[in-house]
Amino acid sequence: MPAASVDASTTSGEPPLERGLERAQALLKGGRPAEAARAAEALLADHGEDPDALYLLAVCNRYLGRLDEAGDALDRLLRARPEYGRAFQERGHLLLARGDAGGALTAYAEAVRCNPALPASWQ
Repeated sequence: MPAASVDASTTSGEPPLERGLERAQALLKGGRPAEAARAAEALLADHGEDPDALYLLAVCNRYLGRLDEAGDALDRLLRARPEYGRAFQERGHLLLARGDAGGALTAYAEAVRCNPALPASWQ
């Protein structure tokens, strides 16, 4: 008698949010930011204002050229977690994309104040 197949997603021991974040990050790294953004939005619908999902959504939206939506996600993130260094780093990237080098420098300085281990902010 063949053994019953078991869905690996239910036995991995990893919480659904973490699996979803890893999947969305893999989509983004794979050059599929629109799919990654949809995955991040689904995570937010299921898990509320998760800071990592908001951060990922902001990055995806910036890659897609949806700069206002990226800024909105960062605003939501920083309301929930005002010391989230990567959010300030992403704001710096977003401000650079908008042509605001001075604002970007301020955001990068805040990023390293919150988290000195952010090499992109130091650069």
